[in-house]
Formats: sequence, C-alpha cells, structure tokens
Amino acid sequence: MELLLTTLWLGGTILIGFLAVPVLFATINDRVLAGMVAGEIFTLLRYISIGIMVVLLLLQTRYRNLLKQWAGRLLLVILMLLLLDQFWLHPAMAELKANGLAGSEQFSRMHHTASILFSVNALLGIVFYYMLLQQQTFRKGA
Repeated sequence: MELLLTTLWLGGTILIGFLAVPVLFATINDRVLAGMVAGEIFTLLRYISIGIMVVLLLLQTRYRNLLKQWAGRLLLVILMLLLLDQFWLHPAMAELKANGLAGSEQFSRMHHTASILFSVNALLGIVFYYMLLQQQTFRKGA
C-alpha cells in the first residue's frame, strides 16, 4: 500500500510539476491565464499530496514508532513543507496578486521559494521512494 501511494504521489508530482505546467506555459500565450490554471492545478495537487502524506504517516505508525524511523521523519518533513506551501506561502502570493502586485519583487521571491519547495519535496519523495523500494527488497530477501 505504501509503495502504491508513494508511486501515485511522486508520479503525479513529477508529471504535473516538471511536464504539464511547463507545457501549459509553453502553449498558452496568455501568461496570466496559464498562471491561473497552473495555480489551480498545484492547489489540487497539494491537497491530494497532503492527504496521501497523512495516510502514509498513519501506515508508518501502524508498524513502528514514527519518529524513530527514517521514513516517518522524512514523511513529516514532506508534509510540513506541503502545509507551509499551501497555507502560508500561496495565500500570501494570492494576496499580492489581489493587490495588483503580481509583478513585484516580493511576489517573484515568493514564487521562487514555492518553486524551490516543490523541487525539494520532489527530491525528498524520490529519496523516500528509493528507500521504500530498498526496504521492500530487503523484506522479500529475508
């Protein structure tokens, strides 16, 4: 179950963030419209990701003490970054947009920070996925 959920989350994250959204900006001439669509896609992705992380954390606690295991700690970091992104960073960016400051330096910095958070989460997800595969292989070999 953990491997399936992680595959869905990581695959969706990589597909949307590194393929679909760049294609969206490359094909839609109106950057404001492309940004609005991308923002909605990322919001939906973050909510789905938060749900999957909560389920994965619950699965981790079912088997072991969450904070004593690498997987539990890694999932907590991913979840915290998702929550930070969804409930602090993006509302602040939306407020700047609403005030007509979408082209401001502050918005640009926040957008850059959001991009870094997304990339870090994807990288942490790859690490988690690899370690989960190693753990599954070890269980089968034992």
